[in-house]
Amino acid sequence: MLTIIKGWDIPKEEFIEAEKNKRLCTISIDLTEECYLNCEGCFTRIQRKNIPKISLEEKLCLIDEAADLGAKTVNIVGAGEPLLDPNFEEIIERINQNGMYAVVFTSGYYGYKSDLLQNPLRFREKKVSFVFKLWGRIESVEDSLVQKKGYSKERNKNLRILLSHAFNKGEQIYLDDRQYKLTRMGADILVRRRNYPEIQNIFEYCRNNEIMPILVPYIPGTLESEFNFEEWKIICAKIGSIDQKFQNRKYEDLFYPQATKCPQSIAGLYVNNNGEIRSCVGTTKVYGIYKPGKNMLHQALKTRIEKVSFGCVPRGL
Repeated sequence: MLTIIKGWDIPKEEFIEAEKNKRLCTISIDLTEECYLNCEGCFTRIQRKNIPKISLEEKLCLIDEAADLGAKTVNIVGAGEPLLDPNFEEIIERINQNGMYAVVFTSGYYGYKSDLLQNPLRFREKKVSFVFKLWGRIESVEDSLVQKKGYSKERNKNLRILLSHAFNKGEQIYLDDRQYKLTRMGADILVRRRNYPEIQNIFEYCRNNEIMPILVPYIPGTLESEFNFEEWKIICAKIGSIDQKFQNRKYEDLFYPQATKCPQSIAGLYVNNNGEIRSCVGTTKVYGIYKPGKNMLHQALKTRIEKVSFGCVPRGL
């Protein structure tokens, strides 16, 4: 059965209604800039400027304001490794106190804090899902993509910890005219020439372990695709053939080949560590530097010029 990560299980109708009324369904934010990797196409590296960052208090206010605008989910996408942020658990607590879910994008590699997920039970009762970087199953290939020897082995260890505590187990739901199974685990899969031979294996691993895969061919603004349109169509077709074993239903109407819509564009905003308010993580136009109590999120929703959709705004889809 197709999987959907908990926190992204919001019906299309709610996104459309929220966008119409200039309200939020999701918001994406950054936490610490600390990171031990040097990944190809890191879109946050260019944001790590020597300028003042928004404070913890401002981030907590940002979360409160997003909740007031109707947000149900906070995507924590960077700017470094979120779990290394000293205030990570306080921020998750604030998100949960506002009745929202957190979807955390993590590399699964924590350096000297390698035991961060040794006790995952502290997250078990929280409203939090984890999306792991999963760019390969062959250790040498993946280590080269993130430029860190030993990365793949360390990430696999942390991946197995959450699997052993059933973070991938959830109930069945009916969403957008499809049946899905909820999971609290996802996989961020960047498709490159070096890992292309593994993609079907990676995808099948995700399906077999009820991990929601997120396949992308490039990162807007920093890393161009190594595949032309026809090649990408072939990749998607191969992925689709795997999914025939899980659910015999076509889903060409959805942007991502893993059968899900993008939840970060329509009725969504992104605020990076510099306080820049943008339409999403891949867009460049800035709608002001966030300050608490100034109604800036609502103003950004009312004035943004990007044509938002369930596809990808920066990719023009």
